[in-house]
Amino acid sequence: MGLGGRLDSTNILVPKVTTITQISFDHQAMLGNTLELIAAEKAGIIKPNVPCIIGETQEEVAHVFRQKAASVKAPILFADQLFSSKINRENIDSLCVSINKGNKPYLSNLNIPCAGSFQVKNTITALLTFETFMENSHRSVDISRVKFALENFPQLTNFIGRWQVLQHKPLVIADSAHNIAGISMVLNQINKYHFPCIKIILGFVNDKDVTNVLELLPKNAQHFFVNANIPRALPSLELKSVASDYGLKGKAYATVKRGKLAAIRSAKENDLILILGSIFVVGECL
Repeated sequence: MGLGGRLDSTNILVPKVTTITQISFDHQAMLGNTLELIAAEKAGIIKPNVPCIIGETQEEVAHVFRQKAASVKAPILFADQLFSSKINRENIDSLCVSINKGNKPYLSNLNIPCAGSFQVKNTITALLTFETFMENSHRSVDISRVKFALENFPQLTNFIGRWQVLQHKPLVIADSAHNIAGISMVLNQINKYHFPCIKIILGFVNDKDVTNVLELLPKNAQHFFVNANIPRALPSLELKSVASDYGLKGKAYATVKRGKLAAIRSAKENDLILILGSIFVVGECL
């Protein structure tokens, strides 16, 4: 079902390691309306005696994971407590970081071919997950191959839809962030740069409370409300109406294609066009 927790269809598997990333409000109708309830649902993937990696220590929910892990005798590790990082250089579509494990250098000048400081958290989480998997498989880690994989992961994994630069002049970036945490990270990232005008192509599915997300979006941006080509899509006219209550102005379009064309045609070469809100919307733009 894509819920990433107890009710996810993948939870029938017994893996070598389980991983839980940052907890944020999402799918509240099925997961719960507090972070603790959502964390409890996410903790449903923790299996007996299977190591569990927590990407980010969040004090309000860490105890939920510790209690669940203890109840099934699963070792639990927090990635951000074992690894630290420093951003050496950051560009619109890439960044260079150095990562320490404990007090010792682990990966120096790692060139990540994707921008966004959130990618550093993802990288650290992935590193600990991989190390744990290899240890449980009784295999050694070749750090040079790890670095190669991280520096080439878009081509190796067909990684798309997260801070993906689709074109320049105007700059078009697609990001499938669709909850408070994800969109906050994206907005923090674009605030590092200056754009004469920001145009946001926005669409959601109809089973989510989008009001908290709408509160985050910049009121001085131009919005293009769109309808993904799926039954679950929140109608663009309805989205426009709700968004207006939060001071967001723009036009509604019956399809993602029409909204994207309108945004590009109205943009100047130094403007930013940001595609947000739904994996389905981003997918139609790629």
